Amino acid sequence: SQTEMRRLRARVAARAASSDTAPRASWAHRVGWAKFFSACVAACRPKSLTAAVVPFAVGTALRLRQAGDGGTLNWPTACPAFFGYVLMQIGCNLVNDACDFVKGADGPTRVGPARVTQRGVFRAKSVHRCGVVCLLAAFALLVPAGLGLDWNHQGGITSYNVNKPFLTWSLLSCAAAYLYTGGPYPLGYHGLGDCTVVAFFGVVATGLACAAHGDHHVSGGFYAQSPSSDSENSSRSLFTPPVLLAGTQTGCLAAVLLAVNNLRDAFTDSKVAKKTLAVVFGTDFVKREIYFLVATAYGLLVLWSVDFDGTSCNAASLGESCAWFNPTWASVLPSLTLPLALEVTNCVRKVFPGTTECNEILASAALAHLAFGVSLAAGLALDMGSVPSGGFSWFSVGGLGFGG
Repeated sequence: SQTEMRRLRARVAARAASSDTAPRASWAHRVGWAKFFSACVAACRPKSLTAAVVPFAVGTALRLRQAGDGGTLNWPTACPAFFGYVLMQIGCNLVNDACDFVKGADGPTRVGPARVTQRGVFRAKSVHRCGVVCLLAAFALLVPAGLGLDWNHQGGITSYNVNKPFLTWSLLSCAAAYLYTGGPYPLGYHGLGDCTVVAFFGVVATGLACAAHGDHHVSGGFYAQSPSSDSENSSRSLFTPPVLLAGTQTGCLAAVLLAVNNLRDAFTDSKVAKKTLAVVFGTDFVKREIYFLVATAYGLLVLWSVDFDGTSCNAASLGESCAWFNPTWASVLPSLTLPLALEVTNCVRKVFPGTTECNEILASAALAHLAFGVSLAAGLALDMGSVPSGGFSWFSVGGLGFGG
């Protein structure tokens, strides 16, 4: 790995000497308030907000899919939660901007897009403080869903039910967003960034989005709020099998963004002891990681069409359970985005680490993530009402109605 890193430094230095490929800041030729607002928008990294939109859309679709069992969408609590998701992503970006600069990861030789702290537009302390404020505001916006508030038509609160797992995981999510590059043990600097993204930007975010629509009158479904049942008011009810599946899929594609980012910054990260997987195991390992993440996300699509309980096989008459394949919209629509993902893997195979070409791959990976998330959410919504009465039986669905 050390030998590979020395060769990488030499090649990157040679390319830098032969051409000026430094990304241009969006505020570079602006002055006054125009420069200020442009820099503020750039600091929020609008293109990265898909990491907040995708899990929320998928979680909402999972809740909508249960409508056939009496489920409803609770927008008075879900809308604040959505803005909380957006603020959480912005807060993570701002803390990352400040901490990477302080730790030396974002220096003059940075290959990626210009950062406001790196270019001296704002002080690192100010950017860091804004990031913390955004994360606190994000948690505050998630609280109404955690309290299970019900409003009447006049806008008054009719009832509430404190859901401790929801509030706990919301707080942990905000903490993970900060600890990714902040705190005494930044996760991204110790090779834990990829796992954090899959867990919190995938599974946890999807589960919280689904739970934000929780209906007090629904039982046996994805998520139920009932003061009389400890099992329903638990993390187990928050992370049901469908949530784990959808969250893992979207989380894997979100982790692809981080992996491409680490592939691009392998040279500069190694100089400041930022131990990403690209630095610890080498860039070839990260390329294989990207292949694995993409294969996992698309390979798991088949599970949306498999009935492991065998209810569709008329198990009672057969005398034994069986599993059979019944395609659903949730398995078909996301597969149509496979060419976008294959384009990313093909470019990753050819790209030279540490160059600006990685920025183009990063944009393509973001598009693939968004397209997959939107199509999965659409598929889940189209499968609405396919959940059997009494709960979501482990993927016993019947969306498209293919077969007998």
